Amino acid sequence: MADGGVLARGVMTVTGARVLGLIFSLVQVKLAVTYLGPTGYGLLMTATLFVNSFGAWTELGMGNVVVRRVSGRGMDLQRQVGLSMTVSMLIVFPMVMVANMAARLLYADQPLVQLGIAILSVGLIASTWALRYAPVAQVHSRFGHYAAADLIGRALSLALVGVTVAMDLGLVWFFLAQLMVPVGQMIAMTRLGKLIGGFRPVWNRREMWDLLRETLPMTYIAAVGVLYFTIDGVMLSQLSTTEQVGAYGMAYRIVGNFTIVSASIASVLAARFAQDAATERAAFTTTIRSSLQAVLIVAAPLAVLVMGLAPDVIILLGSKEMAGLASGPLGLVAIGVGIGMMSAVMSAALIADYQQRILTILNTANLLLNITANIVLIPMYGATGAAISLIMSETSGFVICLALLIRRYGQCLPVGTVLRLVPALAVGLATEALIDGHWGVRILLVGLAYGLGLLVFRVVALKDVRTLMKRGG
Repeated sequence: MADGGVLARGVMTVTGARVLGLIFSLVQVKLAVTYLGPTGYGLLMTATLFVNSFGAWTELGMGNVVVRRVSGRGMDLQRQVGLSMTVSMLIVFPMVMVANMAARLLYADQPLVQLGIAILSVGLIASTWALRYAPVAQVHSRFGHYAAADLIGRALSLALVGVTVAMDLGLVWFFLAQLMVPVGQMIAMTRLGKLIGGFRPVWNRREMWDLLRETLPMTYIAAVGVLYFTIDGVMLSQLSTTEQVGAYGMAYRIVGNFTIVSASIASVLAARFAQDAATERAAFTTTIRSSLQAVLIVAAPLAVLVMGLAPDVIILLGSKEMAGLASGPLGLVAIGVGIGMMSAVMSAALIADYQQRILTILNTANLLLNITANIVLIPMYGATGAAISLIMSETSGFVICLALLIRRYGQCLPVGTVLRLVPALAVGLATEALIDGHWGVRILLVGLAYGLGLLVFRVVALKDVRTLMKRGG
């Protein structure tokens, strides 16, 4: 088990690298929207969101199972990773074939989208292989390689986008640029595996079946988590226009990147969650509360401040042409993502305590709610309707997860942080309402005002970080 200093460095390393990767991704969005326009970007997002809907089959929930087995039960890491490699490869290759066959049926009259899906689906294989090494980084606290995996992929992708725009290579090269993200991750994580030891696929039918059986509930939970965001885009492509897909896709690409905060905390603290859940209930409760506190600082302004800044953000990261299409969806998707970030940390805690059966039922209900709402709202409101559907399902999941946590572990919600965030957010909202002018100035001043509010109202304090990292709380 890593000590507090190692975990603190892990959180900072992973989050810092992903923030830099976020910048790369946002620059890439700007270049793509400007170069391709609403229709071309819509085609890019149609293929991307469709392939992403199969993304849960790259993770499969096996990383959580392997970490839980190794940290909580003392099983051999090398063998568990080897088993997960074999099982995941047996699943992902047929899944790529299914994705391409489905694309031919759904997008029969859009050959460019079919080609894009064929290219991007190769990334499912690369992502699957890369993610098999995630437990190695988590158990051995090798967070530098874990961070570098994401950063390398995004840097390669941005470089290829730059070349594509400079040489006017066209839409197909944007699909290839997207593929660079999982390829870069695969290269970096495979390198980590070689440094730690000889991780190779292991074939043992009984053990593979045991791993798959334990993984299935979390695979389903992961699948639903991915579908929350991507099913909206896929349904838009069938029930609305390509431009509306582009508007929703842009909103998703911009604010979805901020889930790096909840993802970083869940990744770095995966082993801590597993061990505390098994041995130290009081420490487990404290870790949950402190994790939610850290996520709230980013999730709250997403849910509250982005709505008013949406047109400015679209102009900054897209174009004036896209502002009319994507501003409304962006503000609403930001609310859904902010709520979802909180739910992601709570779900990680519940999984660590073997509550995946409850999460499976909950996520099924929420996914059905999301699909039903999309069927009703998309034909009337397009991308805005899809964003509203996302908020409905994420809110339902958040409320039920929080109730489960409180019932099992007591008061896990950092109420004090919530109360101190209110005036900090009010400062940001007041600045947003009072400042009128250049989009860049507005965004900067609102961000500074919120940051000042965090300090003045003591939302951020060094002791909070110590609480998160200190063993036993």
